[in-house]
Parts: sequence; structure tokens; C-alpha cells
Amino acid sequence: MFKQPVKDYFTFSGAERRGIIILLVFILLTLAFRFILPLLLKQTVVQKTTFGEEVNQWLDALAANDVLPDDPVSSKKTGTMNFILSDFNPNIISPDEIKNLGVTSNVRRAWINYRAKGGKFYRKEDLKKIYGLDSITYRRLEPYIIIGTGYNQHSGRTIPVNKNDMLLELNDATQADFEYLKGIGPVFAQRICKYRDLLGGFHSIRQLTEVYGITDSIVKANENMLTVDKSMIKKIDLNKADYRTLSRHPYISDYEAKAIIHYRETKGCIESFNELIINNLIIDTVLIELTDYLVLNEL
Repeated sequence: MFKQPVKDYFTFSGAERRGIIILLVFILLTLAFRFILPLLLKQTVVQKTTFGEEVNQWLDALAANDVLPDDPVSSKKTGTMNFILSDFNPNIISPDEIKNLGVTSNVRRAWINYRAKGGKFYRKEDLKKIYGLDSITYRRLEPYIIIGTGYNQHSGRTIPVNKNDMLLELNDATQADFEYLKGIGPVFAQRICKYRDLLGGFHSIRQLTEVYGITDSIVKANENMLTVDKSMIKKIDLNKADYRTLSRHPYISDYEAKAIIHYRETKGCIESFNELIINNLIIDTVLIELTDYLVLNEL
């Protein structure tokens, strides 16, 4: 009595049999893909790793042999070019000597323009600031860079260099230059430049302590690298300057600026700095600080 129901249960129509076959094929493909995929991924990783190692080996070979790919014209003839390098100071090396280092024309132009704008190199690593100078070229040049008087590890000799190459002129340095001083970061460097602009220039290294946040210890740590050229100070003519120009100077208060202009308009002109003290326009200690910033009837 149970034979017929069992037979009916395991009896499938044509459509049902096709569905079962498709399902079995899908299951088999899924299982095959599950086992094959890890093998494919492993092969790809191995290929990438091998390629990366080959690239690193090529870069190391270039740096070790002082070889760089040449420009398109030369590379057609020789493929690569060997450069015979010698010690050089990046602050004073000539354009022709830079060319002989084997750098590209774009790097040469960037190097020369950087110095023309007042940029200086205080450490070997500063050469990396040159736009377009890649890490391979720097690694090739680094052993030959000489900044200051010292012993060069590559040539095994002491190279004397002009001491002025290591000095930072306070009235000419850029914000980037100030950042290479000990304890001076981008914020302090920016403050120094702004304060210098307000003053018209520095007349003493100690004036750096007047910049907010810069302490005596920071100035002392850098004083051997600093110099001041007073001739670069922008002067204020007391008989011509307006209220805004006078009051903008850090050493002249708003009240003093108004008093000086009122006295000048009443008297006609100021003939000597002593008039400022005699008429209580400014105190003597402030006038001493202002001596390098003031002139009378400048032509």
C-alpha cells in the first residue's frame, strides 16, 4: 500500500529533472571556484612582490654605481651616463657645476632660482627642497655635499668653506630660512617676519626676544648663526610720516604718534631728535631704541 506513494514521491517531471541538473552544476562550479580563487590570488601577490623587489634592486644599483638615466638625446646613444662627482657646496656652486652633477635642466633652474630669491642650504637635507630633485639623485649627491667647514666622509678630507655661508641675515632671511634655526618652527618664523616688517628691520639680534614666544635661550642657541645688517633697515622720516606710519611702529604708541604730528604741525618741522625729549613727546629710553629707525628731512 505504501509502494505507490513512494514511487510518486521520487518521480520527477522533465522540467524538475532539468532544474535539479542545473542546481547540481551550479553547486559544483561554486565549490571549484572556492578552491581555485586562493591559488590565483597567491600567484598575483607573488608576481607583485617579485616586481617590487626587482624595482628596488634597480634603484639600489643606480645609487651604488652613481648612474642615472640620461636625457633622451644621450640615452639613444649610450643608454646611461656615468658622472664623476666631487665635493660641492650647494650655496656657492656655479650653474655650470650644477649641470655637471647630472641633474635635469628643471632641477638646475629651480636650484638657481631658489638661491636668487635668498634661499640657503644649512643642512645636507635642505637640498631636497629643490623642486624636481628626486630621492635617487639626492642619494647619489648626498656624500659629496659640503656645508660649512668639516670632514667629508666620502673624500676623507677637511673642506674649508666661507663662514658667511652659514650665517643667516636677519633682515634678508625668508620665513623658510628661519625655520632651520633651533627651536624655530613655522609659527615662530612667521611671527619673526611679521615683526621685522613692523619694525622696518632688526638692528640687533636681541630684538628677537621681542617676538612673542621667543625666549633668551632660543636666541642664545642660534646667535652664532645670525648676523644683522643695519643698512637694510627702512627709515621713518619724522617730518613726512603720517599718523598710520608712526603708530604702526612697535616702539611708538598711538598717543606718541599723535603728539609728534601735532608738534610738527604747530612748529613747522622737527629739527633734532632732542626736541622729542625736551617737549615730552617721547621718553629717552624709547628714543634710544628708535635711533636706527628715524631720520629728519630725508631727501
